Amino acid sequence: MASSLLVTIVTPNGIAFEGEVASLLVPSSRGPLGLLPGYTPLIAELAPKGVLTLTLQEGQKRYFVLFHGALEVKPERTYLLSDKAIPAGSEEEANQLLSSLSQSFAPNDHDLATAKAKLQGSLRKQ
Repeated sequence: MASSLLVTIVTPNGIAFEGEVASLLVPSSRGPLGLLPGYTPLIAELAPKGVLTLTLQEGQKRYFVLFHGALEVKPERTYLLSDKAIPAGSEEEANQLLSSLSQSFAPNDHDLATAKAKLQGSLRKQ
């Protein structure tokens, strides 16, 4: 069994983190998901917003504020794809960033209604 997880965090702006970790706590759409080496392969939706906690091999912790995305766990690597992955120096800082930035990344009702109308229109054309 592996003693670490190789993790890559990818955003539209590029790779936010890549390295080996002892564990991670992921904000999934179904609640917090803790991952250790040897975890069963899976694909999961990230929560609309949340704090990712990475525990490095040396026991140090790294924090990222995530907004939307997906998680894929494979035997050789774990991928987190997120709209944004903002590093934070501490859990407290990450939670403060999360609170202050949540409004910036929240879709508004007009955007959702427009997207839904376009999708329904394109489905009718098929």
